[in-house]
Amino acid sequence: MTTLPALEAHHDPGFVLRVDENPLNEGVLVVFDTVMPEFNLSFAVYVFPDRDVSICLQPAAYSFDEIRTADELSELADRCDRLQEWLDDCATVVDWTHENLAELAGKAGLR
Repeated sequence: MTTLPALEAHHDPGFVLRVDENPLNEGVLVVFDTVMPEFNLSFAVYVFPDRDVSICLQPAAYSFDEIRTADELSELADRCDRLQEWLDDCATVVDWTHENLAELAGKAGLR
């Protein structure tokens, strides 16, 4: 497996590389997991033993902070550079996952 790629933003937890402990997800390798709270987004990558890859970008929660003023929207717009950096990192993770898919799928089948 190639070295983990360098990422620009902070991701928590970021690269996980462990088999999901949930019995309903048997054999699923959690590759990466992160949230972008300012934009209420979560992103995760999962690999299955059959080399199927699941890439999830979705709302992190089903409630979003209520915006009350134009200034709040402007402040959110000012954070778009951080969103761009975060999304670029997510794309880097997807590329890395596909480059290492055979080995990751092998780890997915382990328990």
